[in-house]
Amino acid sequence: MPHDTKIVDTLNEQDGLYTMTIKHPDARLESRVLGSIIEMLHAPSNPQAVLDAMTDPATRVVSLTITEGGLPD
Repeated sequence: MPHDTKIVDTLNEQDGLYTMTIKHPDARLESRVLGSIIEMLHAPSNPQAVLDAMTDPATRVVSLTITEGGLPD
Protein backbone atom coordinates (compact mmCIF):
# COMPACT_ATOMS: atom_id res chain seq x y z
CA MET A 1 0.00 0.00 0.00
CA PRO A 2 1.22 3.56 -0.61
CA HIS A 3 1.34 4.37 3.12
CA ASP A 4 3.80 1.48 3.61
CA THR A 5 6.54 3.54 2.01
CA LYS A 6 6.96 5.45 5.30
CA ILE A 7 8.29 2.41 7.19
CA VAL A 8 10.45 1.40 4.23
CA ASP A 9 11.98 4.88 4.01
CA THR A 10 12.45 5.11 7.78
CA LEU A 11 14.19 1.74 8.12
CA ASN A 12 16.42 2.40 5.11
CA GLU A 13 17.42 5.80 6.57
CA GLN A 14 18.33 3.99 9.82
CA ASP A 15 20.43 1.40 7.95
CA GLY A 16 17.82 -1.21 8.90
CA LEU A 17 18.35 -0.68 12.62
CA TYR A 18 15.36 -0.73 14.96
CA THR A 19 14.70 -1.14 18.69
CA MET A 20 12.98 -4.10 20.30
CA THR A 21 11.75 -3.62 23.87
CA ILE A 22 10.94 -6.60 26.07
CA LYS A 23 8.69 -6.12 29.09
CA HIS A 24 9.58 -8.72 31.70
CA PRO A 25 7.05 -10.14 34.21
CA ASP A 26 8.57 -7.91 36.93
CA ALA A 27 7.78 -4.85 34.70
CA ARG A 28 11.46 -4.32 33.93
CA LEU A 29 12.05 -3.09 30.38
CA GLU A 30 14.95 -4.31 28.29
CA SER A 31 15.66 -2.60 24.98
CA ARG A 32 17.99 -3.80 22.26
CA VAL A 33 18.94 -2.31 18.92
CA LEU A 34 18.60 -4.95 16.22
CA GLY A 35 20.31 -4.93 12.87
CA SER A 36 18.88 -7.95 11.08
CA ILE A 37 17.46 -6.01 8.12
CA ILE A 38 19.94 -5.49 5.29
CA GLU A 39 17.57 -3.80 2.86
CA MET A 40 13.86 -3.13 2.72
CA LEU A 41 12.07 -2.67 -0.58
CA HIS A 42 8.52 -1.60 -1.45
CA ALA A 43 7.31 -3.79 -4.30
CA PRO A 44 4.59 -1.47 -5.67
CA SER A 45 7.12 1.37 -5.91
CA ASN A 46 9.81 -0.63 -7.68
CA PRO A 47 8.79 -4.19 -8.58
CA GLN A 48 11.89 -4.80 -10.68
CA ALA A 49 14.19 -4.00 -7.73
CA VAL A 50 12.29 -6.54 -5.63
CA LEU A 51 12.56 -9.23 -8.32
CA ASP A 52 16.25 -8.46 -8.83
CA ALA A 53 16.94 -8.77 -5.09
CA MET A 54 14.96 -11.99 -4.75
CA THR A 55 16.74 -13.65 -7.68
CA ASP A 56 20.23 -12.40 -6.86
CA PRO A 57 22.49 -15.44 -6.21
CA ALA A 58 23.88 -13.67 -3.13
CA THR A 59 20.41 -13.48 -1.54
CA ARG A 60 19.97 -16.12 1.15
CA VAL A 61 16.80 -15.05 2.98
CA VAL A 62 13.73 -13.20 1.75
CA SER A 63 10.94 -12.17 4.08
CA LEU A 64 7.64 -11.03 2.63
CA THR A 65 4.64 -9.51 4.40
CA ILE A 66 1.39 -10.02 2.54
CA THR A 67 -1.98 -9.39 4.19
CA GLU A 68 -5.56 -9.44 3.04
CA GLY A 69 -5.66 -5.69 3.72
CA GLY A 70 -3.07 -5.24 1.00
CA LEU A 71 -5.18 -6.78 -1.74
CA PRO A 72 -6.62 -4.43 -4.36
CA ASP A 73 -10.39 -3.85 -4.31
